[in-house]
Amino acid sequence: MQVHDFISVRFRNDTKTYYAEVKQVNADNTFDCRFVHTGSQYTFKTEPDFLKVVKSTGMYKPGTITGDVTLFTETNDTLNTGTNVAVTFDDGNTYLGVIESLSPMQIKFLHSGNEYTFDADKVAQGNGLPYDGRRALAMKPFSQGKSLFSNETALFLNLNIKDEFGNPLRGEFDVKIQQSNPNQEIYSNSELSAENSMAEDALNITGKDGQPLTLFIAFHPAVLPFNFNARESSVIDRDTTLATTCPFQFDAGSKALNFDITMLYDHTTVTATTKQEAIKTVYNQVTTNNSHAFEVKFGGEAAIELFGVGGKLSGGGTTTDTTGTGTIGGDTTGDVTGGSTATTYTVNFPKGLQVKFSKN
Repeated sequence: MQVHDFISVRFRNDTKTYYAEVKQVNADNTFDCRFVHTGSQYTFKTEPDFLKVVKSTGMYKPGTITGDVTLFTETNDTLNTGTNVAVTFDDGNTYLGVIESLSPMQIKFLHSGNEYTFDADKVAQGNGLPYDGRRALAMKPFSQGKSLFSNETALFLNLNIKDEFGNPLRGEFDVKIQQSNPNQEIYSNSELSAENSMAEDALNITGKDGQPLTLFIAFHPAVLPFNFNARESSVIDRDTTLATTCPFQFDAGSKALNFDITMLYDHTTVTATTKQEAIKTVYNQVTTNNSHAFEVKFGGEAAIELFGVGGKLSGGGTTTDTTGTGTIGGDTTGDVTGGSTATTYTVNFPKGLQVKFSKN
């Protein structure tokens, strides 16, 4: 890999392909690149079977692991129909495309699918497209691309967390995998980010088919409400914890260990004048009651946001419930917006995690 090469990247759990130009290759086995569809800057570390995000101004945060990566390099070939070509425009940006025809010169850019016709002065013509009327300073032939890695793949750990109502959650995992006979910890990551409800990591572990293992997992929710493709990193409430374990068996032929995690709820009824008062009352009851046996600790700013009325969280899910329509534990009665009249509310609160294991 060298400066001005291109890569196409698929991130795990994402079906889209993204294209980036390599801007700098560093001595520490990392390289800097610019994703052409947004201009986001990334630094990747090259591992044996994947790239790992080290720095990012885009939506994929440090620690994120790639799936397929294809490398495109400059060649000495003649520009022809079907040739990949790197086009540098007069604003200094370079994009990778494929030549659709030579007369006239038509190029389809791989990151967007946009097609331009170039005249004899290399001025792009594309009605209403971003580079309509812009001049190409250079057109260089590029290879068809080859995989950056061998056919061997790493073993991946995939975690996906939602609440009992199906809302994705945002936060951070503390994960350990332990084997027995002998009793030994074989994997640990105390800061595995789940910005979009999904977290992933590469596992450098081996074992025998059928070997019993145990996943120890603790989830710390984010202070900010869930937001798909969040561009800001979450503030994590590490004083609030939901924890559990999941026994499973190792499969030497697996490519991924998948754990679907559900935050389970209990519910109780309370009389209050507003929904917010009802939630606060139950929150105070639960946090001062030390007799419950669930592996739950409420202590930080995000804790109360995991409580909700009628099937919605007050802040930790995707939306705030203003209608009182519930999915478990019954519905609210009366006016959810509150007033001077006391109303009976059904308040849902977290009681623990449930984990389902699968492999592929």
